[in-house]
Amino acid sequence: MNPTSEIEYWFRKEQEQKKLRAERNRKQMEMLDATTRTRTASSTIADMKDAYQQVRNFDYQPTQQEIEFRRFVTGCGYNATKGSK
Repeated sequence: MNPTSEIEYWFRKEQEQKKLRAERNRKQMEMLDATTRTRTASSTIADMKDAYQQVRNFDYQPTQQEIEFRRFVTGCGYNATKGSK
């Protein structure tokens, strides 16, 4: 085998391995897509725009106890005044 043939052999072998890996990855991705996405008409996702708008319009004001509890639980300045950091 001459040096050029050997280089071509290893190059083809490497390309074949890359092709096999790409095909395996594609198949794994297809399986993942099939298990994680909803594709049937019976499993439609509800439109939550109206519900979100109702929440935004509610304008909830937490009590001082709730604010202090959130600060205690999270360990950060949750709902802190805008000027403080």
